[in-house]
Amino acid sequence: LCMRVAPGQRFRFRVEAARLTGGVEAKLREARHSEQPFRQPVAAQVLGEALIDSGNARLAQRYLRRCARRWPASVDFARLYFTACLKCGDHGAARKALTHGALSKAKKILGDLTLALEIESENIQVAHEFLKCRVETERKQTDLDRYFRTSISLGLIDEAEAAKVGLVRRLTRRQSAHFSIT
Repeated sequence: LCMRVAPGQRFRFRVEAARLTGGVEAKLREARHSEQPFRQPVAAQVLGEALIDSGNARLAQRYLRRCARRWPASVDFARLYFTACLKCGDHGAARKALTHGALSKAKKILGDLTLALEIESENIQVAHEFLKCRVETERKQTDLDRYFRTSISLGLIDEAEAAKVGLVRRLTRRQSAHFSIT
């Protein structure tokens, strides 16, 4: 099956196949023991993902920090480094990764990463205000759900009820039948 995959994607395919058949430890072994040199960005990115998935967040953080310095324009390495920082609980480094480097220029994902950082660092009030602005401007279903949950966690019952009404309105007929009383 691997021979049917495009040559540029074979390494990633082999590593993911190892994860599916042998778990995250097999994924890490395959990523480490590849004949492909780690100087190439794809191999380095796959190894960083494998380190995070296998629970080696500190090692992944150090490795991905070096990768982000080696390839400073890569949003993928900056995002993976940010994820490793969150997994380690190093919120200061995660916040610095958001404001410096490639992530500060990635407008599409910057809001989601900022929100993840605020929730992970237990700044629920800040996350709630951020979500309130996003719900009013973008009206995304996932933001409305998170806004509902942060409203409840802060004890803002009236705002949670309003968000619940918005959530129910956006449900499809099939979804609403699933959540209704029969």
